[in-house]
Amino acid sequence: MQLSLSILGYEKNLRESEPIARKILEHCDYLHIDIMRKPFIPDRDAFPPDAIKMVRDWHPKLDIHIMGGQPEKDITRFAPLIPLSQRKQSFVVIHAEAYRRKIGKYESKEFDLLVPPRQ
Repeated sequence: MQLSLSILGYEKNLRESEPIARKILEHCDYLHIDIMRKPFIPDRDAFPPDAIKMVRDWHPKLDIHIMGGQPEKDITRFAPLIPLSQRKQSFVVIHAEAYRRKIGKYESKEFDLLVPPRQ
């Protein structure tokens, strides 16, 4: 079993969280980052580029999840922020819901991708 520390929700207080996160990360295999965009969270972007730059050195292996309406743009935007040596040890997960671009907002009932959204 591998363990990944998720720091979702801490991006506003990353500097204060760093000592605690680093201590926990000594026992983790990955640092998990949720990059969330519209339509999943309508009012803000979770983990903007500055936050990625700050946490990328906390652990050599990243577990990055992209949850937004245009994941290919996020990959293009964030890949240069991760050093090449770190990219080889990390991975990116694109949530399947990210490709449901025609929905105006994310709703849990839309999770089942086998059922087309109502018009």
